[in-house]
Amino acid sequence: MSRPATLHPLTCCLLIFAVALYLMLLPLAGYLALLVLMFGWRPGRRELVQALRRMRWLLLAMLLLAAWTLPGAPLFSSRFAPSIPGLFAGAHQALAVLLLALLARGVWLWLGTPGLLAASWPLDALFARAGMPRGRLALRLALTVQYANHLLEQPEKPRLTQLLPYLQAPQFAQARPDKVQLPLYPWSKWDGALLVCLLLAVVMRMVA
Repeated sequence: MSRPATLHPLTCCLLIFAVALYLMLLPLAGYLALLVLMFGWRPGRRELVQALRRMRWLLLAMLLLAAWTLPGAPLFSSRFAPSIPGLFAGAHQALAVLLLALLARGVWLWLGTPGLLAASWPLDALFARAGMPRGRLALRLALTVQYANHLLEQPEKPRLTQLLPYLQAPQFAQARPDKVQLPLYPWSKWDGALLVCLLLAVVMRMVA
């Protein structure tokens, strides 16, 4: 098995989680600046356009729901006018969800399926102590990532009839269970140092 000269995938996921928590503290202008920078980068532009196309109704619903439910000064003189604070709050929430989705997609592309499985292995060990068979979480994650990656690579939005084969059980039982082979991801001193820094940052944030 190959030995990648990178951080452990679990450390990478924790770092990305810390970045996601920091993004939640940014104002609306910060979200817009990040999206502009991402649009100027060609690979990021492709992922941004795909995310907007797939999440457009969710983002629009979040914007409209906040605009018509939060109190504040109306946008125009009408009884059914949306509030200005609601529009800003809805845009802030929608852009935050969009950036989190792009961040999750970036983790997926960065670590790949083996990296995500290696990051989930410690959680799998915790679930195994609770009685769940060891390896089930990793196996289900592998299958989910495999099917999701296949659907995202489709040039057009798949129809319901095309998704039905993914939900149907096979007509024959497999003689042997599915297996997932993971590459070797050693735990290095850099992983420990970064985790200590993250823990100190969380403690300082809670104390401040």
